[in-house]
Parts: sequence; C-alpha cells; structure tokens
Amino acid sequence: MKITPMEIQKQEFKRSLWGLDSNQVESFLETVSLAMEELVLENRGLQEAQALLKAEVRGYKEREEGFRDSILHSRQVMEGMEENAKKEAELIVSQAEIKAEDIINRAHQSYAKVKDDITELKRQRALLDARIRGVLAAHKKILDINREESQALDSRDDKIAVFKKSQRS
Repeated sequence: MKITPMEIQKQEFKRSLWGLDSNQVESFLETVSLAMEELVLENRGLQEAQALLKAEVRGYKEREEGFRDSILHSRQVMEGMEENAKKEAELIVSQAEIKAEDIINRAHQSYAKVKDDITELKRQRALLDARIRGVLAAHKKILDINREESQALDSRDDKIAVFKKSQRS
C-alpha cells in the first residue's frame, strides 16, 4: 500500500471527546506502518541492488584498468619489437653493405689479377712469337743452306755426268 508524504501531512482525524478518533488514528498508523515497512524493504532491496551494481561497476572498472594496462603493455611490447626490428634491419643492412664492399674489393682484386695475367700472357706471347720467328728463321736458313747444298750437289753431279760422258766419247 503506497502512501505519499503529502497524504500524511493532510491527514485529518475526527475529534472525539477525548481528542482524536482512536480508530482512525490506529488505522492510519497501521497504513503508515505498512507503507514504511514496504519502503524499508524496498530501500533494503535497492541498497542491495545498488551494492551489487557498485560491485559490478568496480569489477568493470578493474577490468577496464586491466585492459588499459594490457593495451599499454602491448603497445610498449610492440614499440620494443618495432625498435628491435629497426635495429635488426639496420644491422642486416650494415652487414650487407660490408659484404658488398668485400665483394667489390675482391672483384677489384680479381680484375687487377686478370689484367696482370693478360699483361703477362701478352708478354709471354710476344716472347714465344719472337722465339718461334727465331726458330723459323733458323729453319729457313737451314732450308736455304740445304737448297744451296742440294743445288751445288746437283750442279756437281751434272758436271760429273758431263765429264763421264765426255770421257766415254
């Protein structure tokens, strides 16, 4: 049974010989008592619900704080990982540059060696060419001498044959 504060204030009782009508007063007190009991129970229920809601809100706030901490920690971990990845990438690039420089140096050394080898081969070729020309010249000279000797022998043989013919005749 609901009763409002205004109804309590405006409640009027009939007057009797000894004051107010006791039946009306007792009936009104019974109504107010029941309304108060309902209000107390409702208030208790609301306080309990409020306590539960406050606990639930506290739980949500704790979870929210946990999520924030997790997000902050994740962000810090990601930043750390990103920084490590940058450092690792810089290291890889640095190592690649060193390897590239080493490869270039070896290529220059190889180029210089090949160039030196070509120069040496050209020198050996010129030397070999000169030696072969010398050998060929010597063989030509020997062939020329052999031809001259052969012609001289042929000429002598012809003279001997003519002489033998002239003696036979």
